[in-house]
Amino acid sequence: KALVMLGKQPELCVAAIHSVCSHFYPVFWGQFAKRYPEVQLRITALGSDRSLKVLRDGLVDVAIVMNNPLLTTSAEMAVKALYEEPIEVLMAAQHPLSRYTQVPWSEVVHYHQVTFKDGYGMQRLVQNQFQQYGAELKSALELNTLDAFRGVVRQGDLIALLPQSALAESYQDATLAVRPTEAPCLMRQVILVTTQDRLKIPPIQHFCELVEQGKILNLAVA
Repeated sequence: KALVMLGKQPELCVAAIHSVCSHFYPVFWGQFAKRYPEVQLRITALGSDRSLKVLRDGLVDVAIVMNNPLLTTSAEMAVKALYEEPIEVLMAAQHPLSRYTQVPWSEVVHYHQVTFKDGYGMQRLVQNQFQQYGAELKSALELNTLDAFRGVVRQGDLIALLPQSALAESYQDATLAVRPTEAPCLMRQVILVTTQDRLKIPPIQHFCELVEQGKILNLAVA
């Protein structure tokens, strides 16, 4: 315990949503390693619900997740807001919905979706919106990598509702189209969560400060 408080722990384990893992790890690893070169930084890509579960179970030190107040309001949790970002529609370049500059929700609800295998928070957000139109979220396929999303969507009429930071590479791909929705524009808030006792441990405290200061490199351009 004393060694841990001196920053001598052997590793720092982080569970984070996929869009965060795919962008921020290299830069934050370098900054963190300068201060704590002897601490191994381990990042695991998980959905928000699972990330919070493994944090509560003591399997990771920090979770970077989509905010769900029902799961993050307990007294032992330390929560830091990072950013908000819009949810947009990913589709093939020649998809029927690509003719819209802003896709009406009344059209979105007719198409089958590709969803994240562990993306329960996103699914809840989208399903709540679909219910306004008396529709159910129709998930045709569950995937667990952003590359797989792009590969599947470009081949047919399936669409994906994804946060903007998960679409960074798709904007540059001529075989894909990304469109915002008409109002209401769904937003998700990304937060960093740890426990009050872990926040007192120097390497964890430093890592949280790096992430909060960087706001995940301002990836979300609202």
